[in-house]
Amino acid sequence: MGQATIDMNGETHSKDRIELTEFDVKVPVIHKEFALSWRDVIASRYGGLPIETRHVENAARQVAEEEDKLLITGEYAGASPWPALGIEGLATATGRKTQGSAGAWPANSLTDISAAMGVLEGVGHYGPYALILRSSWAAKLRTLIANTGIFYLEKVQELVKAGIFVSDQLYTSVGATTSGLLLELAEGNFEMLVGQDLTTFMQQDNDMNINGKVYEVVAPRINRPASICEITGLT
Repeated sequence: MGQATIDMNGETHSKDRIELTEFDVKVPVIHKEFALSWRDVIASRYGGLPIETRHVENAARQVAEEEDKLLITGEYAGASPWPALGIEGLATATGRKTQGSAGAWPANSLTDISAAMGVLEGVGHYGPYALILRSSWAAKLRTLIANTGIFYLEKVQELVKAGIFVSDQLYTSVGATTSGLLLELAEGNFEMLVGQDLTTFMQQDNDMNINGKVYEVVAPRINRPASICEITGLT
């Protein structure tokens, strides 16, 4: 919109109506299949033995990890690309802000995070902020600041009031592992669309085995990509 007007009568000088850009959001199915042997099922039913559930649990974990990657990173390219129907996540959203790292973490971690905050503040996103890091970078924050009894993590937490989240499903747009994300957690910036929450479907086949599927229907929707700042080139 145009600038606001300052005058003594408050009469209308101009009205702005900005047409919002429409875009389609693909909402895919994330799924993993599993099988239970009919002998295990019968042994549990009549013999009182606990049924083997590791296959089901692992299928659910696989779905959860893919959901994490879809929401945080989305589709990325590179030497080992991860196709995801072209869906963008937080780390690959078109229009996100970026801030190059000063390197040498954790010594420059506070400098990097403060600079990223400045980038977001410069476009009107004033917090509260959350930080997403891969486990290797989060581990560096558990280092004592020289000649003090204070961890870098404690100082970072003073800046990042909304929390520090750790996920190894965070990648760059080319599949690298050298970025962190600083986000403004405010209503309407981004959200997860849920068409079907995590659920399990099972049926018995002609061989009496139980075939199952763990699945969910979800997608990220990034409404304000400028509320995200990618800290690039961590070293």
